[in-house]
Amino acid sequence: MSTEITPLLVAHRGFCNGKYPENSMSAFRAALEAGAPYIELDIQMTKDHQFVVLHNSTFMSTASVEGEVTETNFSDCMKISVHQPDLYGDKFYPDNMPSLQDVMDLLEEFPEAKALVEIKSHSLKVFGQQIYFEKLLPFLNEYGDNIVVISFSKEAIDFVNDNTECRTAWIFKRWNNATYEEALDLMPDILMCNNKIIPKDEALWEEFEFMIYGVKDADDVLHYGYQGVRYIEVDDVE
Repeated sequence: MSTEITPLLVAHRGFCNGKYPENSMSAFRAALEAGAPYIELDIQMTKDHQFVVLHNSTFMSTASVEGEVTETNFSDCMKISVHQPDLYGDKFYPDNMPSLQDVMDLLEEFPEAKALVEIKSHSLKVFGQQIYFEKLLPFLNEYGDNIVVISFSKEAIDFVNDNTECRTAWIFKRWNNATYEEALDLMPDILMCNNKIIPKDEALWEEFEFMIYGVKDADDVLHYGYQGVRYIEVDDVE
């Protein structure tokens, strides 16, 4: 697909370009108030099988607190402030870890916006697909119109495609014929990758919409729009 389009901006972990703590309620609200049509967030499963918004499997990078999310109960996670003290000191304290439900409740204030929810492989590995999706499926079925599920895991994307009405985005790592064949077999709605992976002089695979991340320069946004990229994930939506 090489038809010129105007890319839609996706707020990566909210508005987190040195302005707000990543994957925090303040970052998500700031992105939505700035007009972002999509926010991207990562979910992990707690010890008691609830979903919180967190990129890593530990709390250190966003809270400077020891501990593994999969070994911590939901109620205790909700007491952890993810204000990134190493970057911002106490400027955003307290900004408690969001649950997935918290973010969906926030989206109700912005009915035109949607969430890209990344399923992290760590939680899937720890709990297994059965337990994980027993908890996630009811949520996806309730909010499916407002969610795009994204993952590196082909198994996760395949499961969501087969069992929900949610749109999906598969994150791939290599631009080659093998990836293309895998994508045709999986048939996600969107293919997603780092911007460095897509050759700038090649047409995109026409069967899919494309989303890229890692773009830092405004001129590159225009180039990828000309190339046909539909969604561009950015840290700064202004």
